[in-house]
Amino acid sequence: MMNTLMPCKLEIMVYATGDGTYSVFTLNPDLQTQLADLAEQQPEVCCRKEKGEAGGVIYVLDKPKLSIWLQAPYSEERRWIASENAMQTGFKSRTK
Repeated sequence: MMNTLMPCKLEIMVYATGDGTYSVFTLNPDLQTQLADLAEQQPEVCCRKEKGEAGGVIYVLDKPKLSIWLQAPYSEERRWIASENAMQTGFKSRTK
């Protein structure tokens, strides 16, 4: 039996202490779009550094522009309740 790897979205953040910026590398297309929009709207605080051959992109952001919100994974019960609530309110999944 062969193991198959699931595709994953990768985000890596590295803080450059010397100049007060974050370097953000991502393969996530949604995050790439958000960063590209920010770089276009506010080039003084965000700029694309380089684009890799595998589709990854590195952006450099001023430290105050980046915040991280960590959230624990939902329990099975909480996911089921959220799913039930969504179905009752008429939410349509984009994955179906």
